[in-house]
Amino acid sequence: MARGTAGLVGRSLLWLAGTLGLLGAALLTVPRLIEPDGPRGVELVALTPFGLVPAVVLLVLAIGLAAIHRGAVRLLATVLALVGLVATALHVAWLSPLYVGSQARGSGEQLVVMTQNFEYGDASSLARMVRDLRVDVLVLCDMGPEQWTAVEGSSIPADLPHLADTEGGVVALSRYPMAEDRPMTLHGSGRSVRFTASPLGPVTLFALHPVQPYWPGVWDEDARRIVDIISSHLGGEPNPTIVAGDLNATLDNWPLRALQSLGLTDAVDAVNAGFQPTYPAGVQHRRWGISVPPLVQIDHVLVSRQLVVSDVKQVQTEGADHLGVVATLTLAMP
Repeated sequence: MARGTAGLVGRSLLWLAGTLGLLGAALLTVPRLIEPDGPRGVELVALTPFGLVPAVVLLVLAIGLAAIHRGAVRLLATVLALVGLVATALHVAWLSPLYVGSQARGSGEQLVVMTQNFEYGDASSLARMVRDLRVDVLVLCDMGPEQWTAVEGSSIPADLPHLADTEGGVVALSRYPMAEDRPMTLHGSGRSVRFTASPLGPVTLFALHPVQPYWPGVWDEDARRIVDIISSHLGGEPNPTIVAGDLNATLDNWPLRALQSLGLTDAVDAVNAGFQPTYPAGVQHRRWGISVPPLVQIDHVLVSRQLVVSDVKQVQTEGADHLGVVATLTLAMP
């Protein structure tokens, strides 16, 4: 192949790769900025963390193309490089709080909170997890009757004898008595529970599993209802508050951003644990015989300002299609 032909092929491949980088960056950046309606829009926003890769690819390739061209083509490549630079900067800004930032200091007794979507999974494995990690409060989401029967037959009720449930939608089990237990009106399911005798003193827990974003408008209705209820609660509640469950939204989707704006902090964010996707997991989701790795973080433990997250970890319950989230909480130092 002549040198000129080889150069033309190389430049064409660079333009092709740059175009793919531009498309990928646009798909995983623009939705985060405009928050489009509909299931596909919600899903694209949830995949925002992966947009850093095509943004960087676009930036690097566009700089290279600008270096090897002249005239109008160089100008075009320069514009693409600027687009890549802006997209890269946005993604760094969105991701960096998960990796860097000051961490609050806590003291005193601990409360261990675990959330697990348990539509699938082995109750014995979950029971071992609860016992080994010394879980104090367990939030289970998306259970059918058979799964709940399996939980009832395990050692979990003996370890966590106090119960609040919504007929299998969301179940909260606790080591400590519940003084209040109020269901929430959602298309999905949820409830608020109040503990007065926990190691942290009076604490309110919102155990939540809003509807999935497959039905236009319904997901938004659940999200707005949850944000309104928690906003009203935080406005008149001096005691610590915890939000836990499969929230069917990531930290990039507007409902989680709204909750954070109210003063709640995600446990993963609080300890700079990085990007920690929780779904899909296990063997329930396979493509061509290969298990799909976790892609989105939709399972959360969030805390109010009176609480400090001293540790957070993801756990794999055998057979479950979500990773569980286990957060260790203490009171914030005055």
